[in-house]
Amino acid sequence: MAEASHLLYQKQMLEVKHRFLAIDRILGAKKPRTYNEDFDNEFMWLQLRKIVELITFSAVAADEARYAAKRSKDGGNNDYRKDGKAGKILEHLQQISPHFLPQPIGLINVNTDGSKHINQGATQATLDRMKNIHETAGAHLHAHNPFDPVSEPKQATARASA
Repeated sequence: MAEASHLLYQKQMLEVKHRFLAIDRILGAKKPRTYNEDFDNEFMWLQLRKIVELITFSAVAADEARYAAKRSKDGGNNDYRKDGKAGKILEHLQQISPHFLPQPIGLINVNTDGSKHINQGATQATLDRMKNIHETAGAHLHAHNPFDPVSEPKQATARASA
């Protein structure tokens, strides 16, 4: 039996949170957590790539019926359950609704009556930014081909930045 959309979304977002915490542990360490700074950097790039993928699949879960309907109208492979490329999924979602990405939250204010107001966060994710993060992270995850005279190894010390 398929997991309820809201439970899947919640589970995915919790995993996003845990992956950000893992990145924070690496960034906050005085020495490389893996005893190798290059491995720490690769670990962080992997987490960023997986975070984008988790957010992408969460957005599908949040609007699964419309995503499935859109994909069934597309030619070729129209089984949305087999979609795996985050960039393509993000483009399909953008065509369905410009508001498909989760909204960042800011400070929570407690009112005098005890109710809470959650302010919107400062950073707004965009389709292009999400695709760029995914592609950049992916580029840092592949081993350099030593037999290709044209390819250059990615700088191992490249750190993810906001």
